[in-house]
Amino acid sequence: MKILHQNFKKGVVKLKVESLDDLWYLYHLIQAGDRITAKSMRRIKAKSDRLRSGEDERKPVLLTVEVEKKGWEEGNKVKVHGPITSSSEELVPLGSYHSFNFTPGQQLSIYKNKWGMVEQRLLHEASQNAYRPKVIVVIVERGEAIVAKVLHTRIESVEVHSHISGKYYKTSLDEQRVAFYRKIMEVVESMWNEEKSSAIIIAGVGFEKEHFFEYFKQKYPSLTKYSILESTGSHGYRGVKEVLKKSSVRKLVSKLNSANEMKLMDELLTHIGKETGLGIYSLPKVKMAIEYKAVKTLMATSNFFAKNRDVLEALLIKLRAQKGNFHIINSESEAGKQLDGIGGIGALLHFRVE
Repeated sequence: MKILHQNFKKGVVKLKVESLDDLWYLYHLIQAGDRITAKSMRRIKAKSDRLRSGEDERKPVLLTVEVEKKGWEEGNKVKVHGPITSSSEELVPLGSYHSFNFTPGQQLSIYKNKWGMVEQRLLHEASQNAYRPKVIVVIVERGEAIVAKVLHTRIESVEVHSHISGKYYKTSLDEQRVAFYRKIMEVVESMWNEEKSSAIIIAGVGFEKEHFFEYFKQKYPSLTKYSILESTGSHGYRGVKEVLKKSSVRKLVSKLNSANEMKLMDELLTHIGKETGLGIYSLPKVKMAIEYKAVKTLMATSNFFAKNRDVLEALLIKLRAQKGNFHIINSESEAGKQLDGIGGIGALLHFRVE
């Protein structure tokens, strides 16, 4: 979950939902009596009688709704329902009812009379979600580079400089170029290992990115499968921000989310298959493991969550006190189908409990 703005004194937080995990946090952050502001489609009745009632126009409007009901809907949506208290469109009658259906990618603002400590902690946990992929962006130019690690709430960058003489381009990979590339890779490797990153995006304005990418593939073949080459029309930090807006990069991050889910499921199924006792499934076994404070990572599918919300909530209260991790897996993904096939819930353990 990306926090776009927060002011607890005024009771408002604006955020962007980025994953199914974020939907779970959103569901528990929103309470009856809160006011939610977001864009939505709404049927607008015309002032004149030129349009019959069956021909009312649907328009995007900015609405604020006072929450009366909330729910987790099929198709991985958080539904919020209540009366409209304000609207950007004067033809929308205040007091009429409206429902928001929030999915990953949407923005909204939550207004509360008071953000309690529990709610603030939930918000912090959501913004620090350990399963959201972290990306490294390298913008390369002649003698200059910026290496940026893209975290949940910020971008941290390191600049790399090297004096390159006029003879720089007389050979394909001369000593100056190699020395420069080594300096870049020292930063990249440090960030990769430190942040457990998921992808490396190499970009730049001219041809230097291609030269660096060839060096990268030759010298670091184990990282090549995690990297892509992109173009950008901007230099330095502006180039980093431009690259992150590209549709190909957004698609890559989406795929990485699925890859993380598969990695969790592979680990769970490996432990189950080898009977190590460190991977379990079924609700009774998960309940027992949480009582023993043995759960490292709890996994549940979106289908399981929709059908067993109250049971899962009780487990998560205990798990949070034990500082365990929790991850919702999309039931429509390959990993979700696998987990649904064994009951929809499983866990990785610190130690055996049987």
